[in-house]
Amino acid sequence: MIKLKIIENSPLYLEPHEVKGYWRLMGDAYITLVTDEGHITAHLLKGWVTDKRSGSDAINLFVPKWCGPYSTYSAIVAFHDCSWSGWISRALSDELLRQGMILSGKVSERRAAVVKFAVDHFGHYYDLEEKLPGVYKFNRSMESIIWTH
Repeated sequence: MIKLKIIENSPLYLEPHEVKGYWRLMGDAYITLVTDEGHITAHLLKGWVTDKRSGSDAINLFVPKWCGPYSTYSAIVAFHDCSWSGWISRALSDELLRQGMILSGKVSERRAAVVKFAVDHFGHYYDLEEKLPGVYKFNRSMESIIWTH
């Protein structure tokens, strides 16, 4: 199984989107996951949209939704949102989210396992051939993931 070692990211400055509950990236950003199988880097461009959550709002009671622009926790949430556009398999995306939440120091192993379960069973993953809905419609044109070994 892949092992996440380090999360590196530029600040993720967000502004409210016109649609309540969503935010837009105010400038280009990157998130790099350093793993035992190489570096996985997500590039997000200004205008990219997020809801600041991986999983349903039901998990807001026991894990943070977002921890600010410099936080590795926020970075792993944004990375997961990006990877669910079909760039990385659902199973790998969810496992990296679990490990990243723990690595950030904001979530215990047990709580991260519950989040992974909730995302696995209740989230909607999009295949690359699927159109993204609503506010996410243009996200693929503002995101990319590169894996270097």
